[in-house]
Amino acid sequence: APFQIAMENRWISTRAGISAFEVEVLRDYFELHDEDGSGEVENHELQAVMEDMSFHNQKAALARIKVLAEELDVDSSGSLDFEEFTICLTTYYREAMNQE
Repeated sequence: APFQIAMENRWISTRAGISAFEVEVLRDYFELHDEDGSGEVENHELQAVMEDMSFHNQKAALARIKVLAEELDVDSSGSLDFEEFTICLTTYYREAMNQE
């Protein structure tokens, strides 16, 4: 499945507006927290993701990321697949950078 992963990374990279390398970094964090291998990270696990990624002002960041996660969770599954996860985090980073 390396070809499939490469193609998915390319698609997500284009959609999220980030480099393929950044997609790979996010995939590493995603896979670390997808403990059951379901291909999804539960919304309640986002705090652990943020701690591992060393987010600044974690309380405010977590509140905003939870809102973004709910908006992106169109099927109301309570979890994010990799594409939703990537878009959630890149959206948060863009917003945070625009506020500085």
